[in-house]
Amino acid sequence: MYPRGVTDPAIVELARAAVRRLVDAAPDAADARDALARIERTGLGPPYTVVIAGDPVARTELLNALAGERLFDPARRDPARIVMQLRRGPATLLRARRRDGSVEERALELEPAGGEPAPEPARRRAARHDDRAATVPASDAPAFQDAIVLSAEAETTAMVRRPPWWAVWRRLALWWRTWRARRSGQAAPALPAPAAPPAAPPGGPATRRGFANTIARHRAGDPRHDFAAALSAWLVDAAVEKLFVEVAGGPLPDKIVVIELPSSASAWPLDATVPDACLVACGARGFALTEQLETVLAIVPHVFAIGFAIAGEPAAPAEGDARVRRLAAAQAPGQLVQLATIERALAAGRRAIAALADGSAALDAAITRAETGFRARLDRLEALRIASPDDHVAAALARIRPSLVTAVQQLLRRALDQLDVAIAELGAAWSSQLAGADATDALRAAAARIDEQSPAALAAAQSAAHRALVDGLTAHARAHYLELAGALRRAASRDDAAAPPWLTAEVEIAELTSSTGLGAVAPRLTSLFRSLDALRGEAVAQLDQRITRLRQIAAASLLDVEPRLEPAVTGALAIALRGEVERHAAWLEAELARERIAIDAARAQLAVLAIARDTARSDERELVTAVDALTAELP
Repeated sequence: MYPRGVTDPAIVELARAAVRRLVDAAPDAADARDALARIERTGLGPPYTVVIAGDPVARTELLNALAGERLFDPARRDPARIVMQLRRGPATLLRARRRDGSVEERALELEPAGGEPAPEPARRRAARHDDRAATVPASDAPAFQDAIVLSAEAETTAMVRRPPWWAVWRRLALWWRTWRARRSGQAAPALPAPAAPPAAPPGGPATRRGFANTIARHRAGDPRHDFAAALSAWLVDAAVEKLFVEVAGGPLPDKIVVIELPSSASAWPLDATVPDACLVACGARGFALTEQLETVLAIVPHVFAIGFAIAGEPAAPAEGDARVRRLAAAQAPGQLVQLATIERALAAGRRAIAALADGSAALDAAITRAETGFRARLDRLEALRIASPDDHVAAALARIRPSLVTAVQQLLRRALDQLDVAIAELGAAWSSQLAGADATDALRAAAARIDEQSPAALAAAQSAAHRALVDGLTAHARAHYLELAGALRRAASRDDAAAPPWLTAEVEIAELTSSTGLGAVAPRLTSLFRSLDALRGEAVAQLDQRITRLRQIAAASLLDVEPRLEPAVTGALAIALRGEVERHAAWLEAELARERIAIDAARAQLAVLAIARDTARSDERELVTAVDALTAELP
């Protein structure tokens, strides 16, 4: 009866419940789900699976000690795979499951209690044999017992013949068996000392020996030897898939199932059986942490070294490795259930601790990533905030000013050229009218008509050039507005990119009121003494001079407004951009409010993950405390 703290499966149940809560709460719980599947494969009670590994001879001694009799031959061949299971049963027997599905059994049939053969019924002898000497039972003769021992030893000792010269493989096998026998420390058994001759029966002289066939002999083979021979043969039989050994006696607890791990076998198949504990039988060389045992330690929490030295004291396991514990050979059978129970609870607890640690870290990372994403979303919007609208507008206008000045100058030159060409065309038309006069009166009428029409024509030409200049400035102002406002809208993911219709660059210029001013052409007195051609030439020359002057006046009227062109454009842009900045600020506040609402809703879902993380950490701390306390109960 073990203490309740040892046998109570509370750690296994706590591990299952904790990992199951983590699996239900974690969004990505693949590792936790695998750990839960592994923990749920762990039972809450017997049977307990114990692996026995280590030196072959010492391992055999440990198996024989658990069986309570010598059923395992130390000289048996060690298979290269996991084959044998040992457990308690109603009778001692072997059960071999072959790869073809067939099952073969062999039971250990012993003699009746006391080791004596069943007595044979007395047979009546003939009178002629009455003079024969009294027979001596074989069981009463020490010399015959010695002979039985030698005979049994001879039956269990195989004659090793030297192979022929051409059988190279048999020579290698002979050398290997000899080397293995020397390495395992097996020595030929010494012959027993000869027993004393039988004493004479009391009350008379020595009885005359009878015939040899009158001695009751018992030459039956040793059942244990046959059982061990069958076990050894089935162990190395490739057709045998599994070998199950049941023992009726010995100290092996009925709650324990023993799996033998041969030295050359891989330990990874044990992962499918989920063993509870591992015992390492140590020979004369002591304990060595092999690659096989490293694999075992990836499955069970500890290995327990048990000394079964052939001579001298067994070497202790390596110090400083908490995974390796030492266990006395005499105490091993009685502590198997306790060790297996503790190791099972420790394995489940440690797997749960690792799963909870990884799961809580994953949940914490998920929460951190989500919070980082929330902060990034708000920071992205906050980066769009304009601290000072005036400074923002001034900086935007400063960026476009060089290109705007160049554009204004180009537009002004284009307007000047347009006005100059228009006045020149008017002058050419008026000159042709003067040149077409065929009489003095007609010349006078044409000059008067030109003076009358010239102010309106010149004003129209100036207005057309002015309109072209204003339209060009307005086009540039709107283009720059779309450029500057578009930068705000692209960052804010807005699509209201149209420029306001009132955005124009208005510039007033001085009205051109001059006229041709030809006045009195071909006065009457002068016309009496001069020809018509001379009068026409003089009128045309006067008109050309006047046109040249008008072109200069018109150009001066446009050049006077040049300093006001760029401020007119930037002023209109500043007003439009200020309005855009105010609309951007309003949009930003709305977006921030909407984003905060969405983040609050997402944080409500994160609260579930935070609770699962805190619960996993609490369960982890509880399991660590329980596992540490349970580890302290190990030998």
